Amino acid sequence: MHKSPYTAADFKASKPAVMGPVEVLFNRRLSTLLTRLLVRTPLSPNQVTVLSFLVLLPGAYLLSTGERLALIGAGLLIQLSFTLVCCDGELARLRGLSSPLGAWLDGLLDRIAELVLCLALGRALEHQSGDPHAYLYSFVAFASLAMTHIATLMTAAAFGKGQLAESAGRGLMGRLARLVRVSPLKLRNYLRSGIDVYLMVFALGAVFDHLIGVVYYFAIVQNLYWLAIVSMVVRQKKEGSHGA
Repeated sequence: MHKSPYTAADFKASKPAVMGPVEVLFNRRLSTLLTRLLVRTPLSPNQVTVLSFLVLLPGAYLLSTGERLALIGAGLLIQLSFTLVCCDGELARLRGLSSPLGAWLDGLLDRIAELVLCLALGRALEHQSGDPHAYLYSFVAFASLAMTHIATLMTAAAFGKGQLAESAGRGLMGRLARLVRVSPLKLRNYLRSGIDVYLMVFALGAVFDHLIGVVYYFAIVQNLYWLAIVSMVVRQKKEGSHGA
């Protein structure tokens, strides 16, 4: 390994501008430690992206068994996988290697990982309950994630990157932010149910052997999340049309 040429300030600057609550409190603390090691190796950011996916696959298999000890291993591997996802971006920003190809690969493997985990969840619930219809829970979980991504893309198309976050400060989000004395953008990030949050839900559900709780999270929280995004887009569009 080579000695790292980067300073603590460089590693701090390598963090993305927008981070979810689990990233801030947990993942980015671990990812910084791993990135300090990875930056001394010849591994490229894209190779780390692929590595994170390869780490997740055995985690999904262990999850699919529904067995107690296997579920603990599944939770640990799922969380390690997302920590490596954080590392690839940090590594890219440190080395100045951020690229459209890297972003595309990251997004593609994230979506495949979500599908694999949802199928593994259904298989695990079938093992535990003996109910052949347990795979329907996979559909519920994956559909909520698909709608979240569709709503996010719709938001970007309707407002452009970042504009919805800025306009949120004038509504309920702004009033709540003033009440708790944080910026609307920070509050919005704290309330995000992004990949950092729902992979942590998968991991905790596996470790504590509460897989039905994972289903409830997606069926209720994740669906409410994308519906909130849609309602905010509609409201802001209406305000824009009245002001025109």
